[in-house]
Amino acid sequence: MKPWQKHLVLLFEQNPQTPTIYKRIDTAIYLLILLSGAGVILETLPYVKANPRLLSLLHNFENIAMTIFITEVLLLFSVIHILYKNCQTSWERFMLFFYLLIDIAAILPAILFALGSEHHDAFLTLRLLRLFKIFRHDDSVEIVLRAVIVKKDILLKTALIILISTIFLAVLLYEAENKFEFEFNQVDSQEEKTKFTDLWTALVWCFSMFVGDLAGFMESGFYPITPLGKVIAGIIGFLNVAIVIIPTGIIASGFLEVLEEKKIDKHYEILKEAFRPKYNAALQIEIHERPRTLLTLQNALYLHENVIFRILETKPGFRMRAVQSDADEKYGDVNLVEYYGYGTLTNYGVKRVFTNSDKIIICPDSFAHKGIGYFSYAVSELQQTSLVSNELFQTNSLSQAYDASFWQNPLYKQEITLPRERKLLKKIPKSTIALHDFKRDISQIAQEKRVKIFVFTSESIETDYQILPIQKLSDTASSDLLAWLITLSREILWVKISAKRLDSYLFYDTIKEVAVALNHLR
Repeated sequence: MKPWQKHLVLLFEQNPQTPTIYKRIDTAIYLLILLSGAGVILETLPYVKANPRLLSLLHNFENIAMTIFITEVLLLFSVIHILYKNCQTSWERFMLFFYLLIDIAAILPAILFALGSEHHDAFLTLRLLRLFKIFRHDDSVEIVLRAVIVKKDILLKTALIILISTIFLAVLLYEAENKFEFEFNQVDSQEEKTKFTDLWTALVWCFSMFVGDLAGFMESGFYPITPLGKVIAGIIGFLNVAIVIIPTGIIASGFLEVLEEKKIDKHYEILKEAFRPKYNAALQIEIHERPRTLLTLQNALYLHENVIFRILETKPGFRMRAVQSDADEKYGDVNLVEYYGYGTLTNYGVKRVFTNSDKIIICPDSFAHKGIGYFSYAVSELQQTSLVSNELFQTNSLSQAYDASFWQNPLYKQEITLPRERKLLKKIPKSTIALHDFKRDISQIAQEKRVKIFVFTSESIETDYQILPIQKLSDTASSDLLAWLITLSREILWVKISAKRLDSYLFYDTIKEVAVALNHLR
């Protein structure tokens, strides 16, 4: 990223850590937006229109403001690819393009005016659209949009129920007013004739009641004349109230959900910060924190247990592991919170890629065995080696969706083809999609046969660790993963780490020993 691009990104990505100078520039642009909006309104006043000097002054101010806005949009386009890349979610990308469209629409009148001879009252809506730019770094519009989107399914179903109910009542009203199937509802021949002479009129009348009778039916004496028709009209009146109350309640609950989600997002960032990289004296590098107990995080971060569980349920990069203590230990069983967001999060876990590295560390059973995932990451950090780690799936998982082995799996022996259609993709098991991505990422990193592949597993062995070379297919009889890896690389090493050592205080010493041993292998 070039220095001037870095300055522009800081300007367009406002956050609490943004330097003061960029916040002041942003505030000045907001003030200019408000003044230009006020100028658009003043241009329409009769007194201003009758005063050429004042009108000319407003036009000149408009030209200056639009020059600044056009320059802002051009600068935004120059770093749009960086801003898009920095967006972590699809929602952030949507909001980026939402405000970009507002920017383009807001400067469109200026371009059209430049092609014409003079200013006029056209495009007032587009010119005032720039006022929404004020919310670019404010979450007000975002909360409203997300509240509606969160509840869109319920709102659509509610609208469908009201629509069908209204059509049914309109048909019933038409039949009642025209005495179809309602012989008990006969009226005198000299009585007033109904105006609901066809079903379309009944439908229009019913729906017009929902918008305050804008068509003027009631003023012209257009109302039911039969007792049953009047009852149906009363029901439509109650339905009119439901149209306002029900969606209002649904959207209000959506607001609460969105606000709660934003609160969880804030706590999520706090929890991630607790696991941030720190200098490790044993390894002499900065490295992410090891797993922490749930009680430690509660006391240190002042986060309620329910908040932490909510983060674990809805946010990626964290998981909880119940650790059983030995009978002679002072404290009982504990819950450990583990962080694995030290790379790119994937469908199977985490991926870290170092383009200059000729080695790959693969950890197929991080979720099944405590400590091996962090151990693999630490060695990867020490050696600056690419890492592909399964952090979500294990054999006999309590969740059926995550019950899969990445060590012994028949899908290694066949090509996994995923459909492009979303509807068809949803029918594919999560484990199949994850294993497909797992194989794809390893294949992309190990494009050359000369790349060394280290497979880390946790084993019950006598020594602290073992490094076994896997050179022949016969060596991989117990693992479909190793058999598949042989097709990618000529040099595969199976690194077995003692499960007991992973729980000991000499954990970091073992990391250094393994890293040194792997470095000395030729």
